[in-house]
Amino acid sequence: MDIDSKLTQQILLDITGMTCHSCVKAIQGNLATLKGLQSIKVSLSQEQGDVVYFPNLLGYREIINEVDDMGFEAKLKSNIFNLQLQLETFSISDQNQLLQDLTAIPGVENSYVDENLNTLVIPYNCDLLDSYTILVDCCRKWITPKANNDQNLQDLDNIAVLSVIGMTCKSCVKSIEGTLSELPAIQFIGVSLDNKQAVVQFDINQINTAEIVENIEDMGFDAGILQEQTSNVVYIAMEIEGMSCNSCVQHIESSVFALSGIYYIRVSLQQRKADIFYAGGQISPEAISETITDAGFDVKIIHNQNITADAKVPTSPNTNVIDSENNQSPTIQVSIVPNTPEKKPLNSHTDNFESFNKLKRKANNIDGSNTDRKITAAMKSLQVSISGMTCSSCVANIEREIKKKKGIISIGVALLAERGEVTFDANLTTPAAIVNDITDLGFGAAIISSNNDSNKIELSIDNVHSQSNVYEIETKLQGCLGIVSASVSLSSGIGIFEYDSSLTGVRDIIRVLNDLSYPALVATRHDTSKQLNHDKVIKRWRTIFLFSLICFIPVVGILIASAAMKSDEEPVMIFPGLSLKNLLLLIAATPVQIFGCKQFYVRSYKALKHGAATMDVLIAMATTIAYSYSITVIIVAAVMKQDRSPVTFFETTPMLVTFISLGRWLEHKAKRKTSEALSKLQSMQPTDAVLIELDSDNRITKEETISVSYVQQGDTLKVLPGARIPTDGYIIEGSSLINESLITGEYISVSKSEGDMVIGGTINGANVLIIKACRVGVDTTLSQIVRLVEEAQTSKAPVQLLADKIASYFVPGIILLSIITLSIWICIGFENIYAIKPDYDASVDNKTEIVMEFAFLCGISVLAIACPCALGLATPTAVMVGTGVGAQLGVLIKGGLPLEIAHKVSVVMFDKTGTLTQGKPRVKEILLFDSNIVDYNGLIALAAAAESNSEHPLGSAIVQYAEEKINMSSFGKTSNFQSATGFGIRCDVSESSNAIVRDVVIGNRHWMHANEITVNQGFNENICMYENRGMSVVLAAVDGYLAGAFAITDTIKDDAKYAIKNLRQMNITVVMVTGDNRRTADAIAKEVNIDAVYANVKPSDKIAKVKSLQNSKNTVAMVGDGINDSPALAQADVGIAIGSGTDVAIEAADIVLVKDKLMDVVTAIDLSRTTMRRIKWNYFFAIVYNIICIPTAAGVFKPLGFVIQPWMASAAMAASSVSVVLSSLLLKRYIKPANRASFIQKLRRNRGTRYSKLIKASDRGTSYGSDFSDSDNDFSPASDKQLLSV
Repeated sequence: MDIDSKLTQQILLDITGMTCHSCVKAIQGNLATLKGLQSIKVSLSQEQGDVVYFPNLLGYREIINEVDDMGFEAKLKSNIFNLQLQLETFSISDQNQLLQDLTAIPGVENSYVDENLNTLVIPYNCDLLDSYTILVDCCRKWITPKANNDQNLQDLDNIAVLSVIGMTCKSCVKSIEGTLSELPAIQFIGVSLDNKQAVVQFDINQINTAEIVENIEDMGFDAGILQEQTSNVVYIAMEIEGMSCNSCVQHIESSVFALSGIYYIRVSLQQRKADIFYAGGQISPEAISETITDAGFDVKIIHNQNITADAKVPTSPNTNVIDSENNQSPTIQVSIVPNTPEKKPLNSHTDNFESFNKLKRKANNIDGSNTDRKITAAMKSLQVSISGMTCSSCVANIEREIKKKKGIISIGVALLAERGEVTFDANLTTPAAIVNDITDLGFGAAIISSNNDSNKIELSIDNVHSQSNVYEIETKLQGCLGIVSASVSLSSGIGIFEYDSSLTGVRDIIRVLNDLSYPALVATRHDTSKQLNHDKVIKRWRTIFLFSLICFIPVVGILIASAAMKSDEEPVMIFPGLSLKNLLLLIAATPVQIFGCKQFYVRSYKALKHGAATMDVLIAMATTIAYSYSITVIIVAAVMKQDRSPVTFFETTPMLVTFISLGRWLEHKAKRKTSEALSKLQSMQPTDAVLIELDSDNRITKEETISVSYVQQGDTLKVLPGARIPTDGYIIEGSSLINESLITGEYISVSKSEGDMVIGGTINGANVLIIKACRVGVDTTLSQIVRLVEEAQTSKAPVQLLADKIASYFVPGIILLSIITLSIWICIGFENIYAIKPDYDASVDNKTEIVMEFAFLCGISVLAIACPCALGLATPTAVMVGTGVGAQLGVLIKGGLPLEIAHKVSVVMFDKTGTLTQGKPRVKEILLFDSNIVDYNGLIALAAAAESNSEHPLGSAIVQYAEEKINMSSFGKTSNFQSATGFGIRCDVSESSNAIVRDVVIGNRHWMHANEITVNQGFNENICMYENRGMSVVLAAVDGYLAGAFAITDTIKDDAKYAIKNLRQMNITVVMVTGDNRRTADAIAKEVNIDAVYANVKPSDKIAKVKSLQNSKNTVAMVGDGINDSPALAQADVGIAIGSGTDVAIEAADIVLVKDKLMDVVTAIDLSRTTMRRIKWNYFFAIVYNIICIPTAAGVFKPLGFVIQPWMASAAMAASSVSVVLSSLLLKRYIKPANRASFIQKLRRNRGTRYSKLIKASDRGTSYGSDFSDSDNDFSPASDKQLLSV
């Protein structure tokens, strides 16, 4: 046993381009197939990969290249590598001398022995030390293998099969496994709930079977010894192909457990592997293999041996499974046994049975790899409804103050949606504390959602009276199948349960709680639709308006009567200094000042307490100053016993509050219309469902109406005529017309029949349907659309940032300007009284009274007329209406940022397959090269067998063709399968008719070159003919010789040509990127009139093409549908995903097209341009209003004889906010380009020469994405003809 074969190496990688956890799983899944990889853990939040591998089998450059080939960018995060050696089977003669010798080697850091893991760790700098072989040579001097005496090892270790009675759930299993695995003498423990057995491997010198039984009984279970003869217990590892879900795993485990002599089985879906312990004298490996095969899976024995000390099973029962804790990036453990590489350049199946040791624990503890898991686990997201915000100053105040709180990572507040999204550290703060902090600022706050995971349910649970009740519920539920976590609050009686919807559901959870005598119901959630309706705030402002109006009307009457009095008439005096007019105004103003202004005072106090100034502060100051000034001058006049009463501003308070409350009332009514689209989507969500049970003849045996919250995946539901479909599913009986207008924007009903998918929330036609639920709760299409629209309407466009910044300084600036105005007019008045009153008469008029009256009038008017609300509403109102209109048209825009950037798009890059084309390729013709190699049917059979393991659309087309044309019901077995993304596949195929194994290679020309297969010149010319007709040609070789080719065609979408025409006439350059060959790409481009083509582009190169366009100062929109498009979608300025595409692509995109129509790309860009024009108009109105009105209120036009009163200023201020909202509502009249005749006419008028930063529209260029050309001779270097000439 050589040291070299047991060494592992750990590296850290920087990985960029990941957008979601699907990317993480894709990277981990692909790397796990590499020969020599031990473990891989990818962190999405840190954009980092932690890789452990066998350096004698795998190099770090191969790992980086594999990640790059997937479309991501990978590079070394650190030049320090950790070389590690497990010392269980080795002895060190002189440890100190070994460490000294290692440290003396240039480039080696401080080496050490980890006593806990019994591992030698050698950190070294890869830049200073090119090869680790010098380290191996140094280790060989001091490290030698331990003696391998099988008999002694057999004596040291023993295995026992125990019966365990009393287990009720998986929590019991975990409890037994966890407790026993902590004992040093226990080397493996596996417990089977169904079989009520446990398999234990242990050191006989430290513990015996009776003591193990005693430990289990101490935990409250009954245990007994079934088998303790090591020689009779056999371990077998099997590779299983064909599993797709946990149901497959359960099916295999239950089938194998039914066999006599099976002690233990563990099946890993991710590793496609089963570990089995069985009685060697009762059952054979072939019988086990046959049972799994009969269950519908392909199986291969990869290890079979009696249990010995050299083959200890992992100490953790979770080894070789994907481990996801707290929603973190999973870690895949791959056990590898080094073996001699085969001659063929293929990935052969490796022996996945490593000597059972502590590899899993070691990988999890290398260099603190759990740190990221803990940090990310503490990060939580909280959505809060926030009421009482009036302008951007309120938003800025909340964001600024909450960010100061301990534990807050980020916060974003949406004014119109009245929502806030907070990311916080759960170790430092809580959702309740965050809500309290917002409430302390003077705003109403309530939790909408505080979970990051989709499958969580809140239940209201009765009979929870003590902590023991909480413990019982959490313990029992966490042990149930499908339950990820359970948390119960003793004070509120609310339980939060996270679950796997494919294994369990809400009804199952409630049923378990009921069985435990804890009745439960779905807790009432915060109704965001009421919040969007603004009903509560509209009612409040209407009440304030009506109350103020009662005082406003008498004030107007008094002012009119006073103006009608003759100039020579003396006013009626109550007593010296107080006239009847001022007394009546005082009586009318006081109730408004006390009650009408109450909420302004409360919010102003809370805002000023935190050092912030909002619109409420301006209103409170204006009313208070006007009222206080009036009281003060009357008191002074009364004290001085003046003959006449001074001029007052009592009318300011009732008039200002009346106009402001009227404006707010109308403003919120208009705001309700801006969120009308989202409200309609939310109202579509059904409330009830009819749950049924069917017998074997599909007759209904039971029918029950339940809340849609209780619907589970797999339920059979009945949909009555005219009713809304309760959830996403597929029809199992019946046919009907379905109205999907509010989902797709199409008002023509769609015919659906048995087997068709239906969308929850759409309306059934005239017939009864029986459907099977496949997506429930927040996973339904409608819920995801609502979530996307909500997120879009709460996000901020970059253009809004300037308005927010202005708003944060606006109110303090206005207060300062008001003080300056007051001071200037006081100075001017006392210096030149005639500037204020040209007909001033010193013998009659009181100079001080006149100056102070006018100065305060102008100061109060400045406070009343200034309006930051108009600036703050300019962007969010337009974004809300724009995204809402887009949602109704089937265009989901994920926020203000993509909405703003989309209007700048100058280049649109389309993926070909599935985007420009239907994505359903079909074999058009088969070209047979040499019948001596294989005949026509043989070629089809071999190709179909090979492609049956591939997920590529072209491979699926070959398989479908074989099934249809030669009636193939079963394919030959494949082995040594190898796939190269963007090139092709290679594998060994065992023909079903005989035992002959054929070497099959399928792919493009480059793949043939790579596998040293010659393509005949004449045959190549024949292939080119098909490629020039727009077909994709897939070559096939058998046993190292070219055998034939498949000409495959994919139909272009009906609206592709029309969409591209519209884009070009909108002065946008259209580019196509494809991995297909040049001729096929040119043929497609010519048919739809595309400007430029990137051909032969591997998935990993798409992101580079996007970057090259961006480097030429283009704003790039990428349109795609597949997993391989997701990095390019994320890199593009605007990523647009086809709704029929993969979840990864949709997650990475900025805009999602619900319908599979390319004209919606035109709609998205045109809607963005229309919305941005409206935003600019809104800003124009808001800025011009303040530029004109503030100087006017300050008295700048006094020399021209024009001065406005404070009540006039308040009316203008209210009108400004309403006008901006009404301006945004004009977007509701938007008509998409496909339905707008004027749009078409405008395009026809646009006949001028069109240029873009990329290329003239009339030209077409082709760029090649590989080092090989698809020219006729197939061996020529890449053409010098390039797409860009910059």
